Amino acid sequence: MPRIAPFLTGLLVLTTAFAAAAFAGPKRDWLVDQAIGESFGVQVKEWETSPQELDGIKNAGFGLLRYGIGWPYVEDSSGKYNWERYDAFISEVRARGLRSIIVLIGSHPSYAGQMGSGIAQVSAQAGYEVVLRDVTDQALARGKDGIRASYEKFTAKGKLTAEEAEAALARITTTTDLDAAGEADLVVEAVFEQIEVKREIFAALDRIVRDDAVLASNTSAIPITKIAAATAHPERVVGTHFFSPVPLMGLCELVRGYKTSDETLARAREFAEGVGKTCVVVNRDVAGFVTTRLISALVVEAVKLYESGVASAEDIDTACRLGFGHAMGPLATTDLTGVDILLHALGNIYTESQDEKFAPPEIMRRMVDAGDLGRKSGQGFYTY
Repeated sequence: MPRIAPFLTGLLVLTTAFAAAAFAGPKRDWLVDQAIGESFGVQVKEWETSPQELDGIKNAGFGLLRYGIGWPYVEDSSGKYNWERYDAFISEVRARGLRSIIVLIGSHPSYAGQMGSGIAQVSAQAGYEVVLRDVTDQALARGKDGIRASYEKFTAKGKLTAEEAEAALARITTTTDLDAAGEADLVVEAVFEQIEVKREIFAALDRIVRDDAVLASNTSAIPITKIAAATAHPERVVGTHFFSPVPLMGLCELVRGYKTSDETLARAREFAEGVGKTCVVVNRDVAGFVTTRLISALVVEAVKLYESGVASAEDIDTACRLGFGHAMGPLATTDLTGVDILLHALGNIYTESQDEKFAPPEIMRRMVDAGDLGRKSGQGFYTY
């Protein structure tokens, strides 16, 4: 059977997302595939069908390559399925640079993650076939509804046409099955910032995915080397730290673990740049990398100033915006990211570094205990 493309989680975007078809790529690659097919005695025909019919089509013996429009299938010139010829054809397709990705999105057992959904959104918009993966259908529905709403905003602002938005949304499918990552080229994990959770997922993925698959983590603070140690192939594990909200933020921080190979890093860069991000590379795998260490130090000091009554949240943020030219103050940023998320990031950095400037302030612990997590709960340093 045809191989499935990459997977996003946290929802796979294990974000939340898993790219579910053999080779996800822009429709413009279609004519190239026809030419390659002819050289292998393989006919590549376009056959309109639906994702729901995929299993039945597979059982009928067709080799499928999924693109944004239709489900092209492959058969040899005699009309019969030919494994050897098909594998040679697939190898050539890969060599020609056809893109495929599975997004494993997740973030929390109860809902499709904000980061994972964002990664899935920009991936689909860039022409990738994306499959969102989470633990419940309800979480997946919420994640996809959020992506639809975001596309509608971009359409209203004239940044996307209605046709482009609809086509991008059609490239996103969902699953609760982690085994769907078995034929992925790339898996992007964006689950909750807990090392035990991430290691468990990577250990499972390591047993599921192909030997040449890249496993990427969207962690903002946990050393990639610690995550990769849960696998038998740490050389294929890399950090791809996107920023929230993913559709609006232009940066992706690429993190090289102690055993990450040059090829893995290059493939991660190709993906991140392919979805429109500018990349910076962290060559030494320290907790918090570059960006999270910088913002964490600022957040800790801002929270301490607020906690001790030196200034209000509004004035602290105003000082940073107008005095330093920041687009958003550190406390508003904490609310947007999630007080719980930043608390975990601080805890990870502090545990690794034992540097007091990263010690989580007591008020952040109490806020999390009380459920004041920022925008997503309606209350953080500000009321929403």
